[in-house]
Amino acid sequence: MRVLVLAPGSTGDVAPYTGLGQRLREGGHHVAIAANERFRSMVTGAGLEFRLLRGDPEPGNTGECGRRWHAGGTGPLGQARMVRVLQNYVDSVSEDFIPAVRTGTDFVLLNTVALFTGYDVCEGLGVPSAGAFPSPVHPTGDLPPAALGLPSLGRTVNRALDRVALAAGAQSFGRTSRRLRSRLGLPHVRPASLWSRLQAQEWPAFDGFSSAILPRFSDWPPSAQVTGTWWPATPDGWRPDPRLQDFIDDGDPPVYVGLGSRSLPDPDAALSVVRESLRRAGLRGIVQSGWAGLDGGEADDRILTIGEVPHEWLFPHMAALVHHCGAGTTAAGLRAGVPTVGLPVLADQPFWASRLVEVGVSPGAVPLRHLSTDRLADALTAATRDGRYRRRAEELQRIVRAEDGAGRVAEALPSLV
Repeated sequence: MRVLVLAPGSTGDVAPYTGLGQRLREGGHHVAIAANERFRSMVTGAGLEFRLLRGDPEPGNTGECGRRWHAGGTGPLGQARMVRVLQNYVDSVSEDFIPAVRTGTDFVLLNTVALFTGYDVCEGLGVPSAGAFPSPVHPTGDLPPAALGLPSLGRTVNRALDRVALAAGAQSFGRTSRRLRSRLGLPHVRPASLWSRLQAQEWPAFDGFSSAILPRFSDWPPSAQVTGTWWPATPDGWRPDPRLQDFIDDGDPPVYVGLGSRSLPDPDAALSVVRESLRRAGLRGIVQSGWAGLDGGEADDRILTIGEVPHEWLFPHMAALVHHCGAGTTAAGLRAGVPTVGLPVLADQPFWASRLVEVGVSPGAVPLRHLSTDRLADALTAATRDGRYRRRAEELQRIVRAEDGAGRVAEALPSLV
């Protein structure tokens, strides 16, 4: 079978599908991933076909609009800014879904960003599809929407909020959806109504997270399968930079600090807080620069700044992790069996940060908008000196490592065509 993954978005929207694609390829399928040009080497390095999506996700994260979005966090202002960022990005990227799907495709897996307009294209071209989501998407009464980062407000309110959040998010795709459906000869359907249709017809969806951190919701439809995490592929022949290996070997285990594809209004100020927090806690640090631009600063032999390094290799060497709590980084920390201090910024990140606290591997999150030396230093001290967090992380590590998320997708896929 010729399988295409439509994977618009930033690193966390693409990387999980490289490992999933490898597993599908081992099962005899031809796998392609459609993504931005910056991810070409990531895809081809995993032995998969690359198809181009021209819209660039970086300006929405690191440009002025993206910085304002991140500053708004997960409140109403942040959600409104998220809609504007998504409108611009989805409008620029979705036109390329059509040639990507037309280029020899029997089945399409849609990531979260591709959900609505990707389904439009698949419907118009007559190609079957399924969702492949690293974070929960289906409405539930068990918890409020992941993107809002709220505590449970009761089943009725939770479900109502889920429907409202889904409709608001779908609104950002409406303009592009209308254009695509018109071009493909399809009747107009509002994106929020489309989701209801998908649920009614039991459209299949795979949820690529671990039951160790989030058990399957009790009121989800049978078509929603929680598979376990899909791990990014590690490039063949990858070896750590000797400078990194020497730093790890030359002292106590350090703390990892990284924000992935998130941007910061003032990277230097954030780096100063990180540096002082590590000093107060008596810890060394490895800072991944990422799209946040956590580079430079004063020379310090107790802190090393790095670029891209596979989390699969890096995290097991760490005393603790400090990160934005994206779904993929959260899962990688669980697999490594290492405590975490969350620095959630927006979208589903506060949700995953709260789940880490709930399952006992984190002493608490420090939302990036409230980052201070006192709060981060206290959290780091707890994470590294209170053995309960390490022991619990190692317990969950065994569960996560035993799951075969990609294998479950590979097993189910033939029955969906």
